[in-house]
Parts: sequence; structure tokens; C-alpha cells
Amino acid sequence: ARNVSNEISRENGLHVITERTRGTRFTQAEQGLADRGVQSWKDELREVVEVARDSCRSMEQFRTKLEGYGVRISERTRKRDGETGWTYQHPNGMKCRAAKLGEDYTPQAVARSLSANAEREKQQEATSEKLLAAGVEDVARKRAEEAARIRQQQEAERVLRQAQERAERARVRTRSRDDGERGFSR
Repeated sequence: ARNVSNEISRENGLHVITERTRGTRFTQAEQGLADRGVQSWKDELREVVEVARDSCRSMEQFRTKLEGYGVRISERTRKRDGETGWTYQHPNGMKCRAAKLGEDYTPQAVARSLSANAEREKQQEATSEKLLAAGVEDVARKRAEEAARIRQQQEAERVLRQAQERAERARVRTRSRDDGERGFSR
């Protein structure tokens, strides 16, 4: 309906209202947690997706990297416009649609980022080939990039470990609370 309305407006020379999008969206509950210094499971999802998105060059690499962190993606197609959307599933089992995390986490935005990463890598390879052809060796740069990749991977693994530990602590607290409500004590 919106597309039809926009088309009619354009045909008649009227202004078409465009939606404002945010790269990242936060609910009031998430904002409340952030204000108290607590990281929500959605923030953990965002961090893992960002790490994977920024370090991968293809959708296959991206999905594989997320699976390595225990994050699953399910794909769905909207009936109204046929657009593909994703639902991310956190290792704790909680699910969230990509658009609810923010525009930067949708399939379209991730695809743009991966494409830009691949293009940037091609440009870097072309530059490297030119330098090597000219007889210039840049071993220090390669070592620095490798070290940066290793640090990035270690950081992502640390973030995931923390997320899993928080999820486990939350499960323990929930079990303790449920046991307390039933009259059990540990």
C-alpha cells in the first residue's frame, strides 16, 4: 500500500515521505539495562554480528562465523513486499529479528558491508601485487594485519564466552528463584 501511495504522490508531483532509519535500535528495556551498566543479550548479538560482518568477505563466511559463535540465522520472506529478512538466535535461545537490532543488521545492510569488504580486499591485493612487482616487500604490514585479525578473533571469542557465562548465570538465578518459589533450598 505504501509503494502505491508513493507512486501516486510522485506522479502528481507531491512529496514522498521517506522513513528515517537508525543503524542501531534500542528498546526502553535495553536502554535501562545500559544505563545500569548491564549488557543485554541483544547487545551481545549486535557485537557478534558486527565482528563477523566486519571480518568476512562473503555471506557464506559470515554465516559460518556466526555459527561458530553459536548464533543462528533463519531467513523469512515478507508477504507484503517479498523482501527477505533474518531472525538471529542468540546462544541462549532468544530470538530477535534483524530489523529490531537496527538497520545495520538486516540482510541488505550486511550484504552491502560484505561487498565493500570484498572490494576493499581486492584493492588491497592489487596494491600488494604492485608493491611486490616493484620489488618492495611489506612483511611488517602483513604481520600487523595477521596480528590484528588474531586479536579481533580473540576479542570476539572473549565476547561470546562472556555472553555464554552471563546466560549460564541467568539460568542459575532463574533456577534458584524457581526453586525458592517451590519451597526448595540449595
